[in-house]
Amino acid sequence: MPQQSGRYYAKAKSEITNRHENASIAEMRWGFVHMPAIVVLDEFWEYKGDPIPTKFNRHATVHAAGRVQYTPANAVLATSLVGEAHQGIADSSEAAA
Repeated sequence: MPQQSGRYYAKAKSEITNRHENASIAEMRWGFVHMPAIVVLDEFWEYKGDPIPTKFNRHATVHAAGRVQYTPANAVLATSLVGEAHQGIADSSEAAA
């Protein structure tokens, strides 16, 4: 499973980077929200001795829950990512209707 998720995260990071590099002014909101996801998707393996990241990290939040990951700044980033994903789904639903 780690290899599969690693490929998915690499693909997601590449897509975010490519879209950011080719973004128009109208896509600035998308970029502001999604560019931090590059760091969020970085690999973290505590069993390999990796230090727990202080920046928001999806894997560390799930597998190394604690004060290092659960900070006000990380909560803002997580909330913005979830909020933007929700808005994208809502926009898609409205467009399909």
